[in-house]
Amino acid sequence: MDVGWETGRESGSGGGMIKHNDGMRQFAGCVASGSQYALVMRALLIATILIGLRAGDALGCSCLEPTDAKGLMEGMGAVFRGKVMQREVLAPYPETSHRKRYRLTMQVFEQWRGNLNGSVTLYDVDPRPDCMGARLEAGREYLVYASDLRSWAAKPGIFSFGWADVVPVDATMLQPHNVCLPGGLVSDLRVQKALRQIGKGSVPGK
Repeated sequence: MDVGWETGRESGSGGGMIKHNDGMRQFAGCVASGSQYALVMRALLIATILIGLRAGDALGCSCLEPTDAKGLMEGMGAVFRGKVMQREVLAPYPETSHRKRYRLTMQVFEQWRGNLNGSVTLYDVDPRPDCMGARLEAGREYLVYASDLRSWAAKPGIFSFGWADVVPVDATMLQPHNVCLPGGLVSDLRVQKALRQIGKGSVPGK
């Protein structure tokens, strides 16, 4: 099928270029204007991304196992060991992807970074291929690596979410990151190894 495209080299230019006949592009047997072509390509791009994300959901986020538990504490807003006392499911962020969000209240037993009291509030989301979401469950004890974030208001979109409906814009909040970091259930052998590496922490409030 002649798609009306040819590869050429522009006079006086060192790079290749794409030429087309009469400013028209032929796609799947239909001739479309430049604006129509852009719309078609945008639809195909969105479909490709959605298919990729569905596959990613099945495969999950993957990364190399962290080996330097102590060094990875640098730059974190808080690193502590504690128990999830409450896991509150928040309403979906208005006009966005409806990704589930959670407000977690944790009792802190031991800390290595951050100025925490006996309890701390964290904000988390459902895990996705973007490696966000720690999946902390009520009643279980974790080693938590949490980052300091500023709350933001998300714009409507397929993949966006925000926190401005529950935390004022630009206010500091803590979000746990147990994926690609040494955090997780303290009963896990990987986490026990991390706890040995980072040594004894301090008791909150002392």
